[in-house]
Amino acid sequence: MQRTTTDGLIASSNRGVPVPSAQGSQAAYLTYWLENVAVHHLRETTHTRYTTCVHRCLIPGLGRKKLTKPTAKWSSQLATDSMESRW
Repeated sequence: MQRTTTDGLIASSNRGVPVPSAQGSQAAYLTYWLENVAVHHLRETTHTRYTTCVHRCLIPGLGRKKLTKPTAKWSSQLATDSMESRW
């Protein structure tokens, strides 16, 4: 199983997809994705809206979380916190 995971990470890296690292944060990845991936695949208005949502909603809640440690518990908590802050 470990070999398949390693092969997948290497293949992703070879395609230019950033590989999560222990030091990488959600904020760093989201910023990278907006600036280097999404900008080439989305209409300008969609990219603008995504950028706004990422900076207003996702980064404040997820920003310091490590890419390699996502859990259902903290994603559920983010959704709950987000809904409470809107009302």
